[in-house]
Amino acid sequence: MDQASYLRALLARLAELVGTDGCERIDGMRFLDWPSSSNQLGVTAGLQALLIMTLDAGQRLAHALGDSTTAKLCARAAARARPVVPDPHGSKSGAALQVLAGQGDPRDAARAILKPAGAQGVSTFYGYYVLKALGRAGDIETALKLIRTYWGGMLDRGATTFWEDFDLAWLKGSGRIDDLPKRGEKDLHGDHGAYCTRDSVTASATGGRAAPPPG
Repeated sequence: MDQASYLRALLARLAELVGTDGCERIDGMRFLDWPSSSNQLGVTAGLQALLIMTLDAGQRLAHALGDSTTAKLCARAAARARPVVPDPHGSKSGAALQVLAGQGDPRDAARAILKPAGAQGVSTFYGYYVLKALGRAGDIETALKLIRTYWGGMLDRGATTFWEDFDLAWLKGSGRIDDLPKRGEKDLHGDHGAYCTRDSVTASATGGRAAPPPG
């Protein structure tokens, strides 16, 4: 209850981000995760779905607080936004969020986007939502396979935390991160990486201020 006034103002602001046409109007940095960062159509699909999920949660919170006015505000905004279903353009994160926002058939999303190419395009940020969407589609086998290959791939290389970004292709020819590379073996940190982890080892060696390598 101590945060009720703050929550009420926040939810009102979020509801305003749904335009009269139902499209989200989120300004500033538009970002979901690293694999979809160059796919702005996928980002737009994901942000639309995330806003709907947020408003749905806001409605539940407002009900719990006995605030029927804010609950109705969230419900109306979510109802206006839900029919707007942007093309995720192959983004697994965007497609998964749409499933969880009630914007499509989970089985269609699994067949068209979530299952093809396995762990390619999965991210450590939104991988959980991909797994949850596959669960809604009843495809537990694919979800378990993703866990074993994607998160398991990091663990097999000695990870003690899940990394900021990870591509299964980095495993080819590379060794464990807790061993020095053997002759002819790639350094998973030094030879790979993207976005915040690119060139991290080189920057460290030269006194640069790059983000730390994964793990």
